[in-house]
Amino acid sequence: MNFQSIMKKNMLFHARKYVSIYFVYALIVMLLFLFASLLYNQAVITALEPTPFYQNLQLALVMIAAFSAIFITYATISFLKYRGQEFGTYITLGMTSKQLLRLLSFEQAIITGISLITGLLSGIVLGKLFYLGFQQFVRIPKLTFQLNVQSFGITIAIFLTIIIVTFFLSAIYIKRVSLVQLIRAKMLKDTTKGSYLLGLTSIILFIASLWAIPYAMENRQEILLKIAIAFTLITPYFIIGAGILVVKRLLEKFPSVYQRHVLTLSNVTHRLRAFQTTLYLVMIMLGGSIVFIGLAYTLYATTEEINDLSNPYSYMYITSDEWQGLDEQSETFDFVMQSLTRQFNGEWRSPEQIAVVSKEQYEKYMQESISTPALITNEANREPFITPIMWGDKELKDVQYISRSVTNLTLFGFNLTQILVVDDPSLYQGEVFTAHKLKQNVSKAEAQAFEENLKEKNKVDEIPWQYAPISKEMELETDFQRTGLTLFISSFVGILFVLASGIILFYKVLTDLPAQKEYMQSLERIGLRTKEKKKLIRNELRILFFTPFFLSVAIGSYYFYLLFSSFPNIWDYMERLGVVLVVFFVVQFGFYCWSRGRCEGEV
Repeated sequence: MNFQSIMKKNMLFHARKYVSIYFVYALIVMLLFLFASLLYNQAVITALEPTPFYQNLQLALVMIAAFSAIFITYATISFLKYRGQEFGTYITLGMTSKQLLRLLSFEQAIITGISLITGLLSGIVLGKLFYLGFQQFVRIPKLTFQLNVQSFGITIAIFLTIIIVTFFLSAIYIKRVSLVQLIRAKMLKDTTKGSYLLGLTSIILFIASLWAIPYAMENRQEILLKIAIAFTLITPYFIIGAGILVVKRLLEKFPSVYQRHVLTLSNVTHRLRAFQTTLYLVMIMLGGSIVFIGLAYTLYATTEEINDLSNPYSYMYITSDEWQGLDEQSETFDFVMQSLTRQFNGEWRSPEQIAVVSKEQYEKYMQESISTPALITNEANREPFITPIMWGDKELKDVQYISRSVTNLTLFGFNLTQILVVDDPSLYQGEVFTAHKLKQNVSKAEAQAFEENLKEKNKVDEIPWQYAPISKEMELETDFQRTGLTLFISSFVGILFVLASGIILFYKVLTDLPAQKEYMQSLERIGLRTKEKKKLIRNELRILFFTPFFLSVAIGSYYFYLLFSSFPNIWDYMERLGVVLVVFFVVQFGFYCWSRGRCEGEV
């Protein structure tokens, strides 16, 4: 038998094992191709390139490429470890490292070529469906699926670069590991002793960080916020390790329960580092996916609701002595921009430009009576200042804080997100502006006609940004484009996170199979029955699959709650997150059932 025959037979022998790698490779090629085709689609370029949304698409492609590199590297190294005994046997029989690398390069070339071809073909076949979904979320006019050379070129370049780098790392691994380590690679267990002290310290830091995050957000302390977030992401690694030891110690107090699970607990604590690392990585991946998809889905589902809150009127614009308005009948109020200094936690902050309006004007416009001075916040989630306001040389005390939409929030040219209402309009100093709201509902076509009218009246080609009118219908279209693109990108990034966790779990189970077989054979010698062996396997798989899932749900839900905690309808948002969590659980449970069957069958 010559070397070429060995390569072919070896490839056929491992064909089933390569199916998982092929699936990952082909999926990555398809995703790279579809996102690359969006970047070079003329309709997408025309609609999104002038906006930050196009940069978000570019960032999505970069993130997919980065995660692809991580996934492929992890999968390849895990597979090499699984085949360590096979490689060790080849070397024992006289095969050199050069020949072994040649064998690997042949296998890699075959699987890469097939994956690249089928991935691109899948992208071409599913392209129209992909674009249909993209259009439903982003709503770009005249968007059609187009094939272009750039999409093929960038996809092939990124994928082959990742494969070449991964093969280089594989070569380093093969050359540096010793023959004994190579043969025993798939049988060795990462044994370690846990630390109760480190675990207790991590728990304290974790709890302190959970308290510090909302405090830092409320007090706008960015450094503390970053440190607290970092601790909430790092400390669970040590908490998981200590938690496994604590559970075992607690169950020892209940002999009947402990005896039923003694083998599982002993094996898990003996291989603490391997379980600790796997549980932590899967938790981080699933938690990231939950936050990405949950947040994007909630924002998209509430787009119209938020638009209604942000834009109480169908059409608004601003006029001044330098800028004329429309002939349409409108309701108005006059305001000036003033510098105000507000105190917070005993310190006076830097002056802010805030619109000031008289009580008479405000009450006529809003048709309600209020006591002054009052600070109106157009953003429901803005935390009000509860200490005095310094306005010129006057200190305003007992300021009434009201959260209510008065203007369209997007009139940022004059910072109308906050409005100070005072009694005496003679206190005005500076140019007087007038905010107009039209009484009727204004469609998108009417809004565009009004803009042309404003340009013609003021003899300009473009409306200055500070006088740009706001149309609720046009804002809703832009909002859907923004939240739709966010949901679309976040969904794919979330899928990659889920895929990453699946790969970690799959190769954890796969690389454990030889050790599990040897372990089960040892247990058979002491009389362990098939039913008991299955129970042992299932107990370990439940720990691997569901412990990180519920930890990720807890941490992800906490961050989600913080993001929406200032919204009045927070529990509506949490319900939407619940829908996402149910879907995640169903997927995780299905994957667990499949892995359980695979593991029981192999062992």
